[in-house]
Amino acid sequence: MADFPPLRHDGTGKTLYVTFTNTAGQYWNTTGTPAYETLVPGSWGDYDTAATETPASSYQYIAAVPATLTTDAAVFVTYYEQAGGSPAITDPVVADAVWFWDGTGISDILVGETVEPGQGAPPAALGLIGKLRYVYKNWRNKKTQTATAANLHDDAGTTVDQTSVVSDDGTTFTKGEIISG
Repeated sequence: MADFPPLRHDGTGKTLYVTFTNTAGQYWNTTGTPAYETLVPGSWGDYDTAATETPASSYQYIAAVPATLTTDAAVFVTYYEQAGGSPAITDPVVADAVWFWDGTGISDILVGETVEPGQGAPPAALGLIGKLRYVYKNWRNKKTQTATAANLHDDAGTTVDQTSVVSDDGTTFTKGEIISG
């Protein structure tokens, strides 16, 4: 089981907890059969995971990632300060963050997995991280162009991963949609 990075709080000896939310706005239910579900306000106590001050009197609070948390996904982590005897939906939010959970560890959502996009046409619908990977690949990798094709190569510079048809009729230069190389 991994821990989320510690939260630095302005108080020691506080009772803090976190909730985990997916990109659909569902909350991770930590009781029974753990799973994401639509928020049920009356079941708020089913969504909390304790954030423990570690070490004691350090102002640093750490929450463990539930072992059963859905993997390969963005996780919205919200820290609350418990005001009463048990978690309540009215507890004040202390902090929040978005992390990428791969099942064994976490990383900042803008890091996630660090692989370069492979060969093939980029999908029409792609998340922010995927789009940034293509931008970086296009900035970094070898590119070649002929009178009829613009090519983007793999990291080694030996294989065309993506290509686009280009043309110029003397008045208008046209670059077609990126397709598989």
